[in-house]
Amino acid sequence: MIADDSSDNVSLLSRYLQSEGYRLVMASNGAEALERTRSEMPDLVLLDVNMPEMDGFAVLQEIRADPATEHIPVIILTAARPDPIDMQAGLNLGADDYVTKPFDRRELLARIRAKLRVKESMEALRRRHREWSVLAEMARALVAHPGLEGLLDAVLQITTRALGAAAGQVILLTETGASLLSRSIPAATSMIEMLFPQWTDILAQIGETWQGWIIEDTQREPFWQATPNIAVRSAVLVPLVGRSGVLGLILLTHEQAGHFQSEHLSLVQAIAAQVAMAVENIRLQAEAKGRDTLSSQVALRCMAEAVLMFDSAGNLVELNPAAEMLFKERPLAMGRRLASGEGYDALAAAVEEVVISGEPRVVEVPGAQQRTFLAQCVPMERSGCMAVLHDISHFKEMEQEKNEFISTALHDLKTPIGIILGYAELLTRTGSLNEEQSEFAQHIYSTACSMNQLVQNLLELTRLEMGVKFKQEVVDVNALMAAVQDEFGPKVKAKGQLLRVQQAEGHPKIKGDPLRLQWVVHNLIDNAIKYTPNGGTIMLSLEHSDSQVRLSVQDTGCGIPSEDLPFIFQRFYRVRNAATKGIEGNGLGLTIVKSIVEQHGGEVHVESEPGKGSRFTVVLPLLPVADSVAMQATAE
Repeated sequence: MIADDSSDNVSLLSRYLQSEGYRLVMASNGAEALERTRSEMPDLVLLDVNMPEMDGFAVLQEIRADPATEHIPVIILTAARPDPIDMQAGLNLGADDYVTKPFDRRELLARIRAKLRVKESMEALRRRHREWSVLAEMARALVAHPGLEGLLDAVLQITTRALGAAAGQVILLTETGASLLSRSIPAATSMIEMLFPQWTDILAQIGETWQGWIIEDTQREPFWQATPNIAVRSAVLVPLVGRSGVLGLILLTHEQAGHFQSEHLSLVQAIAAQVAMAVENIRLQAEAKGRDTLSSQVALRCMAEAVLMFDSAGNLVELNPAAEMLFKERPLAMGRRLASGEGYDALAAAVEEVVISGEPRVVEVPGAQQRTFLAQCVPMERSGCMAVLHDISHFKEMEQEKNEFISTALHDLKTPIGIILGYAELLTRTGSLNEEQSEFAQHIYSTACSMNQLVQNLLELTRLEMGVKFKQEVVDVNALMAAVQDEFGPKVKAKGQLLRVQQAEGHPKIKGDPLRLQWVVHNLIDNAIKYTPNGGTIMLSLEHSDSQVRLSVQDTGCGIPSEDLPFIFQRFYRVRNAATKGIEGNGLGLTIVKSIVEQHGGEVHVESEPGKGSRFTVVLPLLPVADSVAMQATAE
């Protein structure tokens, strides 16, 4: 989008951009620019500063304050506000770049392409994260709803919300194609009849392919029963395919044509695969209830998934042939609990929790030949527990490939960013620069530093997700705190702040990776310094009991609103309000802190009140003295 009140500027920019194949949206004043940004959702905004009704800085502030538009790259393009102070103000408000007129056409186009590449990469990461979150939520729903109606209602709630659909329907079919069970959102019968077409026509459309498809415009589909009262313009439809054929269908609709994209279809197909498996399992369980013991054994033997049955004491009482084959290399003992140390400790712990609590659990279980299984453990009506193991190796391989691709891309990004940093620093040493040139060189250096920090954080997060093993060393927590205190001395002094350190008595030690644990403390203190005003106080303290250490970082900063507290450990999440304006960050630091702490067997908590500061507490298991001496002796 080009937002500029000068027709000459708009004409010139339009000619440049259209020659590169870009489609354009125009706005001639600030209010129109904000309205069109929200309605058109452009991939990038070229924003003038001095415009009628609303200046560019105010428009930029509104764009960044809206969760729906905050991710859109904005390049300020101005001739009226070239001063370094104006440039700094625009960048602090969230501009991705600041270009003054007159400009070089090739340089401007290169900057636009660079911002669009970064936006595309970030959107791909966010989209993949959302997909995995939806699939994880779906897996929990499948375990929590053992009945068909509750299961289908949960499926509709999750899929319609994830895809932004206006309505949805799931139908289960008999072997002859007749409707067996149907659930819809909205649930009113009259609405269902107006929203959805004849299922027999859809079944004929599916044919023998058993593939889902996207209907970009329902008005072009002859089988769709459209009415003047309901504007259903696009849809996505996916069959539920089981081992014996089509079990049913999932249909989602939207009032706008072309709403559903290929990534929506892929996500619904992944959900449909889980649902079909759950439906077959529920049917098998329902059939088994009305049969005798022999019938139950036959049903279990027919299942392709491994099934294990446990009594009220957690002892294994039955398993089907698929389970026997799965545990062939590590046979299970009938009439006994699952043994520890055999590679399936997570399954044993889940079974024990279900037997005690009566609540379902879902865990990942490693199998032979580098396979991974998702174990759904559910309580049985009378007593005991049943565990069904689904092979998710393919999804894990996809996740591994994704992480390896991201890791490679980030490594490739480090080299050019390092070159930019190096040359930006050399600029100040090659000769005298005037004030404006020095300001530009500093801006290049600071921007490259921010990019480098983002790459480093993404790389660390990817390593954590890939399960890179940590070092296992004895770490003196008092020494760790002292090292971080020395590191932040100059930064604290520059802001007139006081960093107080209260070490614990003795020398409490933990087991882990000293560099990553130091990174945890470093990030928490760095955040405290950033969000604490000049003259404030940061307190780093340590205490310990017989089994754990508690390391706390408390500040007198702006605090965190209560509505933001549940989300601050999510990736890319940042608190955005008047108190945090101008504070740089990428929303990954606390996510990495949480991952590192949890992989060290610990927990991280936060307490905060706006205007009174925040307190982050990391709890880690204390290393017994005997283990500490043994590990140090081994290292020596």
